[in-house]
Amino acid sequence: EEALTAVPAAWADAVVYTNGVDPHEHDSHGGVNGITDMVIRLRERLLFDWIRRNDLPVAVLVAGGYASFRTTAHNVAHLHLLAINEAAHTVHQKATAHAR
Repeated sequence: EEALTAVPAAWADAVVYTNGVDPHEHDSHGGVNGITDMVIRLRERLLFDWIRRNDLPVAVLVAGGYASFRTTAHNVAHLHLLAINEAAHTVHQKATAHAR
């Protein structure tokens, strides 16, 4: 959150976001203890809220997250879906605000 508030929106014309989920604690190629679904969801919410507040266009690239003995492809897809859901939530909030 601190990093986002330190970035002046005037520096950006758009955001290209690579939403890697390999930091998730169950990922066998980069998992970090304590990085849970909730932490990933919070990361996505913070970023997309910042993008909405600064009225910036965004492209989301799905990357990272690996199925293995520690997690399934379904679970990896679920983690990527967290970003898609937060992006959709942000678009809905923005559309609602502009309709007022």
